[in-house]
Amino acid sequence: MGTTPEPRRGLGVVTSVLKTLLERGALASFRHPLLAIVAVVFFGALGTWATSRLRLDPDITQLLPPSYASVQGVEKLRERFGGVGNVVLLVEGGDAAARRRFADDMAPRLERLETVQFVDHRFPGEFFEDRALYFMEQADLEALRDRLDARRRWEIERSMVDLDDEPPPSVDMSDLESKYRRRLDSTGASRRGAYYEDEAGKTLAVFVRPTHLASDLDFSRRVVADVQRVLAEAQLTTYAPDLRVQLTGRYPKRVDLQALLSGDLALTSVLATSLIVAWVALHFRRVLAVVLVLTPLYVGLTLAYGVASALFGTLNILTAFIGAILLGIGIDHGIHLLGRYEEERRGGASDEEAIRLSFGEAGRVSLAAGLTTAAAFFCLTWTDFRAFREFGLLAGAGTMLVLIAYVTALPALLGMLARFAPRLSSASKGISLPGVRGMRRAAPVLFCGLGALGLVAVTQIPRAHFDADFSRLDDADLPSFRRDKEVNAMLGRSQTPLVVLADDEVEARQVSEVLRAQMEARGSDATVGTIATRGDLLPSDQEAKRPVLQDIERIAARFEGAKLTEADRDRLARLRRMASALPFGAAELPPSLRHAFEPRAGTGPAHFVLLYPTVSMGEAAAVKRLASQLRAITLPSGKVVAAAGEPMVMADVLDAVERDAPRIFVLTGAFVFFTLLFTLGKLRLALLALAPAVVTLTVTVGLLPLFGLDINYLNMIILPILLGIGVDDGAHLVARIDAGEPLGEVWRHTGWDITGAILTDVFGFGVLALASHPGLASLGYLSLLGLSVNMVACVVFLPAGLELLSRLRSRRAGVPLAVEGPVEPPAAPDRLSGTPPSRH
Repeated sequence: MGTTPEPRRGLGVVTSVLKTLLERGALASFRHPLLAIVAVVFFGALGTWATSRLRLDPDITQLLPPSYASVQGVEKLRERFGGVGNVVLLVEGGDAAARRRFADDMAPRLERLETVQFVDHRFPGEFFEDRALYFMEQADLEALRDRLDARRRWEIERSMVDLDDEPPPSVDMSDLESKYRRRLDSTGASRRGAYYEDEAGKTLAVFVRPTHLASDLDFSRRVVADVQRVLAEAQLTTYAPDLRVQLTGRYPKRVDLQALLSGDLALTSVLATSLIVAWVALHFRRVLAVVLVLTPLYVGLTLAYGVASALFGTLNILTAFIGAILLGIGIDHGIHLLGRYEEERRGGASDEEAIRLSFGEAGRVSLAAGLTTAAAFFCLTWTDFRAFREFGLLAGAGTMLVLIAYVTALPALLGMLARFAPRLSSASKGISLPGVRGMRRAAPVLFCGLGALGLVAVTQIPRAHFDADFSRLDDADLPSFRRDKEVNAMLGRSQTPLVVLADDEVEARQVSEVLRAQMEARGSDATVGTIATRGDLLPSDQEAKRPVLQDIERIAARFEGAKLTEADRDRLARLRRMASALPFGAAELPPSLRHAFEPRAGTGPAHFVLLYPTVSMGEAAAVKRLASQLRAITLPSGKVVAAAGEPMVMADVLDAVERDAPRIFVLTGAFVFFTLLFTLGKLRLALLALAPAVVTLTVTVGLLPLFGLDINYLNMIILPILLGIGVDDGAHLVARIDAGEPLGEVWRHTGWDITGAILTDVFGFGVLALASHPGLASLGYLSLLGLSVNMVACVVFLPAGLELLSRLRSRRAGVPLAVEGPVEPPAAPDRLSGTPPSRH
């Protein structure tokens, strides 16, 4: 292909300036390759060093600014309370005695670990049973005393008078037991049995409470490793030949999920890299193209990570995918730029002329697409949602850095080849998109047919579903996840409570009373089941109740010679034991309960109210309802307190996303359009370049119900990627046609480059569909669907529409159609009709 002429281009001032700057910059790198390579190596090394200092921080409290009350609450909770959740040891095999003996031996060993706050392996049921009378109200105690006294008097009278016809007063306490059993159920203190065992009695649970939150991945790994080391040192077979222990709970789940995620990413990265390398070599028909395309991409990626390291020091759960996003968007630039360079070289252009044309023309379009995509990403910074803000900033900056790396490094590499290995610098025999002749002939059918199918798909958009259930993203098929559900069933509640921090015991009691009343009033809409405070375990007015208990003990002792049923004798024996119990305080509480309400060492006194939710913490609607019920708890004094915990942070995240999403959507659309208009210089070009992206996004969302796919909080990041890829590919097509090149030639050559670029994206993102992690797999499936739609939109639908437009213009002008050659309607200054250029 020869040179493209300058006349009649009608470029705007801004577009001309950008084109000139790109030409001069690329030519400078080509003419002085050693200097450019030194700069590239320096910045690549700097970026690599900065990348090595980055770490992943999946802590959800980092998703919002520290000014949020929910974030401040978690920080206070972390400081005063320590860990929330457990490392759970599930002991199986052997008999019950062996399992219990093992648990008794392991508890003190585990408590000696620096990472462990306390161990709970026995439930102090006897403690509460012996002191049950102190939990009764004064009036009920007196009624019980009077009931016993009436029976005692009846027994005395029966010994002196025949009372066979008069039934004895009952000493049945089942009504009172039922009343206070329900009350203890609300505090979680009513469990039967000395150990945490399932109903079948085959599994015993030991709960290890760590000192820090599970959101700290490094700490989670450390505490799990510590527990595993203690278990490895224990000789399980000395307890029973088949005794076995399996870890579950929040901390092992966190570690196992990260291991699964890392394994999936490693596997898919190797597979994706291999496929991309193979395809780039095949696309350009030479292995050297792999170096030319991937080297600038690597430099741009490391610089983007360097920006992340300098600005934030960590990657959050969204910015962790920056590399994959920039890979998908950035490699398209490399394929288009190198493809255009080789196309010009095959057309007879010199090295420098090919550099000037490829970077002045294709580079200008890539810059327009890059600026457009960056503008879309930068719009995400206008939100309180810190994860989106950091993601938008890094993705936008990274998009431009990758493009700058290509404009600098690719001409330098080509210059090195031209200077030191001219035989290698020659362009390989090109491959063009097959089937263009047939598609041009069938353009009306293709355009109308695909348009009709697209409209049908768009009508299905209301059926598309956004899956707000976080748990399904992480619900991996791992033993620790499966067994954790068994533990929740064993306890009858969640293992991870929310916490209200109170100033004193009186305030804690007020909080519990207010919340119990509110939850009871809400009925089925209540989100909290178990509510526990240390005060609930320390009955008030114990000294005032003590005389009544002494009366009960004295009266029960006088039934020694009475004729009672065996059941009544057992009840009286229990009453005497309970009535003889002395008043008790916090120091007398069993360690497993005392520790649950104690702050971390060195943090001073603290008073907690533990709230155990009854709703799924993975369902967005349930999390928001929970937060709305616990965000403002008004006490009788007028003071307002709030619960603290990660669900409260997640609710604020959801609110921030829902509040800011419409504004971001409108701003993104406006910025994308005006950036395209600003950089391409023509309204028609901007609209046509944007068309494939709009078609891709709308049709992809419409096809989701057909393929049984949902959008979720993880795979939604593919949507801005599809926007960027669609704009990039569409802009390259329409810009070349507007420059006066024949539609058929552009369709064959640029269409092939677009196909290659999209296929590399398919290899990069689509392989995630093979991941075991449900969230990553959903990202892979949505990528495959979206990229397939994008390929049809850019390679078939848009060119077919331009061909149809060309025919209509030619028919109006009375010019015969020539499908094989360029269609050149006279007096048609708009080159989007397919007007041929004057090549020389």
